[in-house]
Amino acid sequence: MELKNFDRLVQSITSSILEKLELKTEHKTHDKSCLILVPNTGFGMNDYYTYINTQFPDYNLYVGKGKSLSNIQYGSDNLIKYVDIDLKCSDFTNALESAEMIIVLGLKISEMKSLALVDDSDVVNHVILGSLMSNKKVTIILNTNNDMYQRISNTVSDVKNMGIDVVNIQDSVQSNTEPTIQTNELITEDYVKDLHKNGTKVIVLNKKQLVTPLAKDKLRELKIEVKYVKEDNV
Repeated sequence: MELKNFDRLVQSITSSILEKLELKTEHKTHDKSCLILVPNTGFGMNDYYTYINTQFPDYNLYVGKGKSLSNIQYGSDNLIKYVDIDLKCSDFTNALESAEMIIVLGLKISEMKSLALVDDSDVVNHVILGSLMSNKKVTIILNTNNDMYQRISNTVSDVKNMGIDVVNIQDSVQSNTEPTIQTNELITEDYVKDLHKNGTKVIVLNKKQLVTPLAKDKLRELKIEVKYVKEDNV
């Protein structure tokens, strides 16, 4: 009689534990999460969001907004959670801790220059540099025309050399024949894959830039044409 009661007790405890586990699973959204930092008011925000929705459709998104962006609204998906960019706020630090990658939108040129100098006095740059040190993937997304992009190309190159991906979404809407000038000193296979993902068909390099053998193979495979800048004879 006592043994039967003991078996019932074990079954009851086991059922209770399973119910709690199932409850946690029901509230689970996506396996992957991404923290989007929007520190400044910028132009073309809809273009930014369209790009992110296309590139990261299976991510649970957290949107960290600057103090001046209290009315920002990213889509209508209930899975999107809004937090203020504030290291003293537990909601923000929890989102930062759980996110697999960090995306930064609308970063000012002055902020990019400070970032390249490893200046973390600004809270967003502090988050970016801290994320890099903890091996989180960081991507800065720009929305600028080719002329302006070339004017900031040195800063972009410095930022990329820190291990940060920099994507200009206007590259993805260029015509198939319009060349994209590359600023990376080293062209790798993964970098070529990113170019292809953005719709790049022609790239322009200078003679000092190095292309790895795997990158050369990938360029041929993806049919991306390589052109070289003509250097003036002195």
